[in-house]
Amino acid sequence: MFNSMTAFGDGRLTAEPEVRMTKTGKSVCTFNLAVNHPGPNNTAAVSFVYVETWEKLADRCRNLKKGQIVTITGAIRQDKWEGADGKPVTRMKIVATRVIPGPEAGSKHEEIADADYDPETE
Repeated sequence: MFNSMTAFGDGRLTAEPEVRMTKTGKSVCTFNLAVNHPGPNNTAAVSFVYVETWEKLADRCRNLKKGQIVTITGAIRQDKWEGADGKPVTRMKIVATRVIPGPEAGSKHEEIADADYDPETE
């Protein structure tokens, strides 16, 4: 039996999205979101969240801009690899299945979704 964790939230892009193609020809778009939240002793804090989108959604997300607010929905995943120093490295990420650009983009507040993409198959 598989367990699943879904993430929903919003934040600002910290840089322009990066788009690449896999060896099999699938589009992958990645970006980081700065998410503001309460910190210790009621101070302001920020967390940085790595977001990954695939295929049609990745192609649409390439037009997002640094500083733009986006709302995302997706599955929480963990990447694991060996660093240059030979030590194991891990990173939590959200594989987004829905991205809603904020109104700062200068266009309609329209939803970008890929109903055909299932992160469980990656």
